Amino acid sequence: MRGWVTKRATPPPHDLTIELKTPVTIKGFIETPRTDCDHGRIAQYRICVSDDGRTWRVVAEGDWPNSDKPQRVFL
Repeated sequence: MRGWVTKRATPPPHDLTIELKTPVTIKGFIETPRTDCDHGRIAQYRICVSDDGRTWRVVAEGDWPNSDKPQRVFL
């Protein structure tokens, strides 16, 4: 995925669902924030996974600083 933008008037929370057709092992996630301004940076995150698309479980959550550096989550 190259990018995702939500309209500024849309209040949080925002969701992004990535559907994979076959089971995969995910070892982590890297979010690359905007470097041209601080609009749209992720402040809080929660990563959930599902085997069936109906029942979800949280595998990571936390806060990220307002930074233009990549943010990493290891699972």
